[in-house]
Amino acid sequence: MNSKTAITTLLLMLMASTAFASGETERWGKAGVGAGAAAGAIVGGPPGAIIGAGLGGFLGGTMGRARTVPDLEADLEIARSDAEDLRDSLQRTRSALQAARADLSDRETRIAELERSRQATAGLETQMLFKTGSSELDVAAAERLDRLATTLRGDPDLDVRLDGHADARGETEFNLGLSEDRASAVSRALVDRGIEQGRISIHAHGAERARAEQGDLDAHAFDRRVIIRLQRDSGETSVARRD
Repeated sequence: MNSKTAITTLLLMLMASTAFASGETERWGKAGVGAGAAAGAIVGGPPGAIIGAGLGGFLGGTMGRARTVPDLEADLEIARSDAEDLRDSLQRTRSALQAARADLSDRETRIAELERSRQATAGLETQMLFKTGSSELDVAAAERLDRLATTLRGDPDLDVRLDGHADARGETEFNLGLSEDRASAVSRALVDRGIEQGRISIHAHGAERARAEQGDLDAHAFDRRVIIRLQRDSGETSVARRD
């Protein structure tokens, strides 16, 4: 082995030992500069030292970079995996957001429908018919009152106005009392079904608003009635009134 070969071998050994001793990849270049300068000085004096330093630095830097490539590739793979996880998480978040928006839209639609139904309920009117001279509710009337009570329990803002009527036959005072008894019978039935008395107002009209002509028995049947009106916040008391 000639002296130049020996010196080159020594250069590489010095670079390796210095870099591994430091434990830091970036020092490969520094180790190369130092070892190259020393070897160049031995071979060619000061000019050789300068050339050797440059060559050693280049070789050391190249070896250092080559050593970090696997580490960089591993880091890149980890970064790619993290990015994929992030995309999946973002997609799930978007899907959840779309589902939440759809649910909110459905709820808003349902609320709007309920509000329209609520507004339409106020002002509704129905009536109960009675037999001649009677204030008793029949089976069909009881079933209708069951449904009415369910509606009232579901909307506490609704009040009830009951207007009792009688046909034109009989004395005025008798008909007035009979119309009041009929309205009171409906009121008691609603209270029995859980409706507060304070939400119910009673008005008795007797035969004052009878529409049938004298002698028209079929038409008289429609005058023997209690008209039920649903209204909101009427402010009326539950005391019976004779109008």
